[in-house]
Amino acid sequence: MKKIGLCCVGMLFSIGVLANTWDIPGGSGHNIRAFQVIGNKVFFVDGYGDLKVLKTNLAGGSTCKTIKDYYPLSASGVYEIDPDPEYTGPFEVYCDMKTDGGGWTEFGYITHLSNSIYGSQGVGSVDIGTPGIPGYSRKLNHLNKIVEDDFSIMIQYGDNEHRLIARNVKKNGSNIYVEPLTTITIGEHGFIGAYESAAIEGLSARHYLTYCATRGSCGATGKDFMNFSTHSVYPNADANVPCGFHYGGWKSNCSGRVVQTQKMRFFIRER
Repeated sequence: MKKIGLCCVGMLFSIGVLANTWDIPGGSGHNIRAFQVIGNKVFFVDGYGDLKVLKTNLAGGSTCKTIKDYYPLSASGVYEIDPDPEYTGPFEVYCDMKTDGGGWTEFGYITHLSNSIYGSQGVGSVDIGTPGIPGYSRKLNHLNKIVEDDFSIMIQYGDNEHRLIARNVKKNGSNIYVEPLTTITIGEHGFIGAYESAAIEGLSARHYLTYCATRGSCGATGKDFMNFSTHSVYPNADANVPCGFHYGGWKSNCSGRVVQTQKMRFFIRER
């Protein structure tokens, strides 16, 4: 940050030239080493330690997706973004710039019970931890510019980094978003989300992502749904496990049926 402050004066004379050009790493040996988003400007430090500006026209705030769109060679890592300048100001997030075209903003990362987020403080409902490190969560309402309209959600889970992506998730009113079930090899997966005091189909509030373990059993009653907002666990795919969710936690009748713990990372991306 200090380097940016010292260099910005000199940058004023060249900003007009750089604002509309691409600085692509190549034969010159310049390789992107770091990014910094300040307001609607994206600065980077090249391989020689020189500060340059990438773009100055990130209208409506900057996100992982806008950085990827403006600079396609962006690598995955921690970036400082500002999706809603009038609301939160800049903050750091981990961006997945590779999967499914990149531009994914991480809002949760858990690996096992010891770094789960307990009680009603589920992933997406609290700010805690460090981006890209297990035990991390970022409030979804800080990313409200990303979730204003249709968006996509991605879960990366398991040691082999299996991915579940729900595209074109739609908001239902001002507080709730829903996504139809998607059948894959180990069962049906559904997404149901609600902000803070909102509720959906009689289910408790504060639940952002759910996962259904068995085929033909996902419904609106809460049975057989597992809330990944707290623990990164799942039961046997062929077991009819009545795992409802309760303010981000597990109901007691899930005990004994959980077969493993695993890495679970949550990402969101605007369309």
